[in-house]
Amino acid sequence: MPADAQFSTLAALPCQIFVCATTAVFTVEFLTSSFEGFEYQGQFGMIQENSAILFDINRVVPVSIYMFIPVAILGAIGGLFGALFNTIVLQTTAFRGKYIKPYRNLFLLEPVAIALVYMSAMIIIPVSFMCVRADCDGDSSSPGCERVGLSNVDDTVAYGCPAGSYNQAASLFVPSGEHMVKQLFARGFHYQFDYLPLIAMLAVYLPVSAYANGIACSTGIVIPCLMNGALIGRIFGLLMTDLLGVHNGNPDMAWVDPGAFALIGAAGFFAGVARITMALTVIMTEISNDTHFILPIMTAIMMGKWVGDATGSHPIYHALMAKKNLPYLPTIPHTHMPLACFSAGQVACAKVVCVPLKVSVPQLARLLLDHKHNAFPVTVEGPSGDGMAGQFVGLVLREHLVALAKSPNLWIEEAGAQGTVAIDLPAAAGLPPAEVGRAKAIFATSIKGHSAFSQAIDVETFKRVIVDLITASNAEAVAKGRKPSELPSATDLEAAFVFADADGSGGVDEEEFIELYAQVLAGKVKGLNLSTDFLSEMELKAFDYPEELSSAALDLELSALTTQAKARFSVDLRFYVDTSAVSVCEAFALDHAFNLFRSMGLRHMVVVDAFNTVTGIITRHNLMEANLNATCTHENMKSPEELLTHFIGDTVAS
Repeated sequence: MPADAQFSTLAALPCQIFVCATTAVFTVEFLTSSFEGFEYQGQFGMIQENSAILFDINRVVPVSIYMFIPVAILGAIGGLFGALFNTIVLQTTAFRGKYIKPYRNLFLLEPVAIALVYMSAMIIIPVSFMCVRADCDGDSSSPGCERVGLSNVDDTVAYGCPAGSYNQAASLFVPSGEHMVKQLFARGFHYQFDYLPLIAMLAVYLPVSAYANGIACSTGIVIPCLMNGALIGRIFGLLMTDLLGVHNGNPDMAWVDPGAFALIGAAGFFAGVARITMALTVIMTEISNDTHFILPIMTAIMMGKWVGDATGSHPIYHALMAKKNLPYLPTIPHTHMPLACFSAGQVACAKVVCVPLKVSVPQLARLLLDHKHNAFPVTVEGPSGDGMAGQFVGLVLREHLVALAKSPNLWIEEAGAQGTVAIDLPAAAGLPPAEVGRAKAIFATSIKGHSAFSQAIDVETFKRVIVDLITASNAEAVAKGRKPSELPSATDLEAAFVFADADGSGGVDEEEFIELYAQVLAGKVKGLNLSTDFLSEMELKAFDYPEELSSAALDLELSALTTQAKARFSVDLRFYVDTSAVSVCEAFALDHAFNLFRSMGLRHMVVVDAFNTVTGIITRHNLMEANLNATCTHENMKSPEELLTHFIGDTVAS
């Protein structure tokens, strides 16, 4: 995308968000003016005064300077539990993607199983708790009122208890999440819930709510974060109340209230999960309608975020993006080493599949069948014909190539073309038909300067020759700071042969095969073993309609184009190639490459050498944190002089 178009898109985004938010707020206010739940109130068009206040507190608690140490401690605890919540979400998401999502029936039944587990806990756990008196009315001297009588009790669930009593665990498990958050935030009810019911509820609700994130129905993350944080805060507030006592009539100590700490705990837990600060402060203040408590809320949020970041885990949304293989690049890369000390060539995929500017239809079909990349570099031979083949001219998208392959009206018929057959493999090799598949490696007179063969050879003999060639090239690669090449497998050799065998006759053109096999010799990925197959799979997942670019039906269509009858047709890509595609030299600083991806919204960056020949390609997955940390090590650091020397190689010396 051009820079000016990218800027226009970013400039229009805030306006789009504002219009969307205005429409959403208007819709909510319009509906809540007439309905409460599903009951019509008869006040159509009258906007309610406190419709945005979801958990209105029942009274204001004075803020004292003495409360900020406990608030900071609670915020740190919330950050730890928030990081634990994120870890459970990520682990369960990976488990679901591997064992449940591939099976549609299991994916649909998963919410039912979760509901059954929680309902079982809701029914069984309260049975193990005793009934507690609810009619103490502030009298702690009566039997059964020793703790509950120190404060008030309100809105409880009896769950089989006699009149005037309630079940603490049932009062936590049975009501809805929204109602329960209101109860936990309520102030002045210090001992309405004791330690064991709160701990039991937290032990059940935290893992269940974390696992439910990502199932086949909408569960949300706001209420689970508020609920878990409020439970943690309530437990912490109960501990503070036992240490410092109940002080309803003392303004200096009125902040010792489990309800007040429940709000602080919810803010700290939410910060540990989402790692947002300003927006979360506004959210917590608005839903509680407690502007007087904004400073403790901010303190807990900052502590929760700092502690969550210190655990090394990512915010929940960023972590899920990485788990779903969405290549999100942060503004500042989080790497162990400075990227300025590394080059783009060090992280690029070296095994690049290029397309000639003019390609035959069978070659194009075979290319699309064998490689699932979203874009391909287009190359052209130098005008002097001096062997400088493969000079980069631009990129062509897979969707364009698929459209060209499926559009015979755009093909060019070559006059008198009969395909490219230089050597007939079965006849030249003299092999029986059963062994032909193992002997698809042919060279005529030379291979990268090696002139040991002038006739067809079998795969094993061919591999022994390649060992000699790679041994020599490895010494040069190590001297230039690159990793040694890996020996190609028989599968690689066969794939290169099949690709070069455009007409399917069992013969190949010598020059074409040598050029294609040079790509096989280029090796794997420099640094982390991030294979090109993995990259192509991730690129397709990020596409809106991947079935249009890779599917069984499309493969059948393309397979029909690989026959000899289509060899006389070709496609001229000069009308479709993107000549404005970004390319950089091998010595291009990695930090600048990262910034280019961010600022220009790139998906591909081609890496070329001093002769503008394609040597690698970078996608967003190459710039992900895990790959950067694996590649950018102290051993691979290069000074600017070393990078330049590596880039120009022996060009200047010659």
